[in-house]
Amino acid sequence: MFKEEKGITLIEIVVMVALIAIFSAILISDFPKMQRQFMLSRTAHKLAQDIRRAQDLALSGRKPTEDEKIAGYGIYLSTSNTGQYILYKDKVIDSSYDSKYSGDTSSESIETIVISDFSAGVSISKINDSTGSASVNFAPPNPTVTLTLGGSDATFIEITLISDVDNFTKVVKVNSAGLIEVQ
Repeated sequence: MFKEEKGITLIEIVVMVALIAIFSAILISDFPKMQRQFMLSRTAHKLAQDIRRAQDLALSGRKPTEDEKIAGYGIYLSTSNTGQYILYKDKVIDSSYDSKYSGDTSSESIETIVISDFSAGVSISKINDSTGSASVNFAPPNPTVTLTLGGSDATFIEITLISDVDNFTKVVKVNSAGLIEVQ
């Protein structure tokens, strides 16, 4: 009778190598697309994190000195400069950064975040389905949330980020209660 041998045949090895090659080719061909989606997602989460950072600064409970006179912290975004946004400290209560963008000293920039420094090919495409500017301001101690869209108050702000190559989008929403959501 035939003696059964354990092992694999040359045909089984060739089939396995072919399957691995096919799956690898599929993954490698799709890698740039996955990388762009990851950059867009990373940018959306960084923006949400920076908005939370402004919120945390307003919640910090640190009493400002007489010279500081800090009335709040916030984020300023503009569709005219889609490659960056500004984290600022506000020196006037219930104020927004866009009214001070022309050089008024009632607001001071803490940091300008340039999107291309960490995600090339991603930019701000629109804010609430329009063009213009928006600011999210948190005034201590609660903090009180003031959303300004194009110079007037708003109940929510939707910031749409876009991947310049294949038009993938991500939306960061902020409402008047201070809830920040990435979609």
